[in-house]
Amino acid sequence: MWKIQQLLIGLAMLLLGPLAMASPPAEKKNCTDLPRSQWLSEARIRQTFGADGYVVAQLKVSSTRCYEFYAIGQGGEIIEIYFHPISGEVIKRTVITPQTLTAMPAPAN
Repeated sequence: MWKIQQLLIGLAMLLLGPLAMASPPAEKKNCTDLPRSQWLSEARIRQTFGADGYVVAQLKVSSTRCYEFYAIGQGGEIIEIYFHPISGEVIKRTVITPQTLTAMPAPAN
């Protein structure tokens, strides 16, 4: 089961990675410069996100010093969401539905 979860997270990151990289430089600003000791705890931000409601959830700190989740919802949607580490405010949210995935063209060989 663990390997399947890791595979799904890898797939989510692969699919969402280009979307995150596509942000113009003006959108890429740090969430905070405050030290990690002043951030919401990972347990609190997982609770804010509702990580228990997802099949798989991975939390990391982004290069812009935000909390970043990758998750797969119960309906198969892939979710990338950034939270401000001090306020818990949603900074950015991207959702790819299963319908979007099936509509994507096959890669050229």
